[in-house]
Amino acid sequence: MTAPGEPARAKRARPIVAIDGPAGAGKTTVSKMLAERLGFTRVDTGAIYRTVALAAMRRGIALDDDVQLGALVGEIGVAFEYRNGATRVILTNPDGSKDDVSEEIRTADMSLAASRVSARQPVRAGLLGLQRRLAGNGGAVLDGRDIGTVVFPDAEVKIFLTASLDTRARRRRLFASPRAAQTGRGRGGRRHVRDDAKPGGRPHGGGRFRKMEIVVAQSAGFCWGVFRAFDVVDAAVRYAAGRKVVTLGPIIHNPGVIASLEARGVSCVDPEIVPNDQTVVVIRAHGLPQVKRESLATLGDNLVDATCPFVARVERAVADAGAAGRLALLVGDENHAEFRAARTYTKGDVAIVAAARDVATLPKTERAITVIAQTTLDRPTFDEVVEAVRARFTDVVVENTRCDDTRDRQAEAERMAHAADVVLVVGGKNSANTARLASIAEGAGAKTYLIETTAEIDRAWFKATSRVVILGGASTPRTDIDAVAAALETMEING
Repeated sequence: MTAPGEPARAKRARPIVAIDGPAGAGKTTVSKMLAERLGFTRVDTGAIYRTVALAAMRRGIALDDDVQLGALVGEIGVAFEYRNGATRVILTNPDGSKDDVSEEIRTADMSLAASRVSARQPVRAGLLGLQRRLAGNGGAVLDGRDIGTVVFPDAEVKIFLTASLDTRARRRRLFASPRAAQTGRGRGGRRHVRDDAKPGGRPHGGGRFRKMEIVVAQSAGFCWGVFRAFDVVDAAVRYAAGRKVVTLGPIIHNPGVIASLEARGVSCVDPEIVPNDQTVVVIRAHGLPQVKRESLATLGDNLVDATCPFVARVERAVADAGAAGRLALLVGDENHAEFRAARTYTKGDVAIVAAARDVATLPKTERAITVIAQTTLDRPTFDEVVEAVRARFTDVVVENTRCDDTRDRQAEAERMAHAADVVLVVGGKNSANTARLASIAEGAGAKTYLIETTAEIDRAWFKATSRVVILGGASTPRTDIDAVAAALETMEING
């Protein structure tokens, strides 16, 4: 059965290869190499959005006008032609004429414009069919945001690329066009907003000229664990073949994402509910208490596990501590779903502390202790707790089970917040990792606001602001982050 909005599930002649990952991870380079090596078609999704942006700008369409953009997508065409060893991008205009726009779309201005139009839902929805048609009956490599989760959730091969923040920043500087290097607005996520102009440069009053720089964190968007969880849910939907699919609790902590899954027929239910044997059950990314997991074993293939591998590492660390007769000391939020599950993986003793000050409340003992971190815990808190434990107890083993993405994301948040006037953190307000980013930004001295959608943005926040940084939680879709950036770019700034 095909879920609403998904491509048909008919077996393809050759596979679709979907490559996703953050900017600067090497998606373009890898997709080109793969397509050449395999003899597959490469569908450059970034070029598609750039071409739509170019077509809109040629016609004087504002890049936030959903009605006209949606109509434009239905009137134009984008194709790729292979000539003399190079791929050319061809725009088919509404009158049927064709233009080779290969060079025109590769400027810094087009990069910025493409980012804005890609955040508009009518554009993304309208281009779904085009991207799927260009991929044909398989034998295609596609890279870009949402490729493996929205455009081709049934892709036979999915690759998630990442790299260190330093490497990604270096690549973005290296591959920025000369014009981008001059303006500082290449692929590094920097944008500017004028306080005396509406979109398109039309004046809206006599305000003095001032630029507000907008910088989007390179780490913003889904982490690979969330991408993995989506892949697991997609597999469950395909396997269910029309049967009911449920997740035991929210698959991740983001209301918008949960709503999108519900639109596809995937329900979020209380973890205590006992599903019938015809229901396909997905264990969410935060894991599940051991007893509950064991009770569901009778479901067999109808039980699908989307537990984040880093969360599973916490569960194993708890189990190993108990097996060795050690106290498992968990550091983090005792009410978080991750710890409610992890603490059940041993019959031994478990204690939970949130901060170094809580260590003093632990009973004095000669017993061996294993210190285990919540995956989204910030590094300073964990280090302070470890120091306090070692000062009070003698036999201490440290299991730093913070996830790699959390480490990089939080380090970038602190570094960027120090140089920001205002920080917007985009993500679910019930998300621990998103809330932690907001706390880190506040600790760095920046005015910080945690928002879920553009509707929450208040123009008053940016009075006399020169630099705004946008951060995103690990469970925040990149489209939500782009929408916030686009809203700021078109917002009228007073004072």
